[in-house]
Amino acid sequence: MSGLTPTLLKSPHREIILPKDIAPAEYAKCRQMCFPCKGMFRIAGVILLLILVQSCRTPEPVITPEPEPVDPREVDLREAVMDMVAEVYETQQPVRLAPGVHIRRIDLDDEALTADVHFNVNFSYAPMRPETVDALYEMLTERLPRRYRNYEVTLYALDEPIHELIPNIYRRSADDYDLQRMPYADEIRPRPIVQRHGRLVEPDRGLEGRQIALWHSHGWYFHQQKKRWEWQRPRLFQTAEDVLPMAFTLPYIIPMLENAGAHVWVPRERDLQHHEAIVDFDGSTGESQ
Repeated sequence: MSGLTPTLLKSPHREIILPKDIAPAEYAKCRQMCFPCKGMFRIAGVILLLILVQSCRTPEPVITPEPEPVDPREVDLREAVMDMVAEVYETQQPVRLAPGVHIRRIDLDDEALTADVHFNVNFSYAPMRPETVDALYEMLTERLPRRYRNYEVTLYALDEPIHELIPNIYRRSADDYDLQRMPYADEIRPRPIVQRHGRLVEPDRGLEGRQIALWHSHGWYFHQQKKRWEWQRPRLFQTAEDVLPMAFTLPYIIPMLENAGAHVWVPRERDLQHHEAIVDFDGSTGESQ
């Protein structure tokens, strides 16, 4: 480079001294080396400009759905019912209601003089008893507007009158029992799915023919983050809830119930042996043991 006047090419990151008679192609290549981020700056500028333009746009109006029209005839009735609910929440009498109870709809029939008040599902969480239902209707009657004094007002939950939510065992008379909830009579009771053969005694009383569902805790589950199988419950006093109940349920409780004639259903496998063959509709590799 002797005898030539050098050219100094600067950038924010580096300096390159070039000969005076450098070829144009080599000069352009050196400029690209000095300013590698020029194109990126342009792209970033375009993106920022688009963001700015987008933020300046007039937002589209949010369309709020119009509320369903409320029958003016039911306004007073709705206020009376919700006033009763508010008092039940405050006093927790005659029953403790679950949070979030509200009215779904009210069906009025002026000809039949009936008013059906339908609560949401939260109302059904409260345990219904005959005295509870009587007390609720008594509280509502005290608050009814004058025009509804001659109406037959019925409270509903789960689309059923609340007196239908009373279990049979708590109803005042056998005539009030819901027969659909009653078990089959012994003469029409279906045979158990599985029967134990070779028993020395065949019981004809006690739990004979009864079906019992028995949950003996939890079990293994696959932990997605750790990629391994784990017990569902933590270790406590050198054991886990997934293991301890099974240790006395399988060898003791289930055989006792079965010896008394019951058919016991369990959600977990009860067989403790380690050899099994899985048969399903997905085909077989022929390697089952």
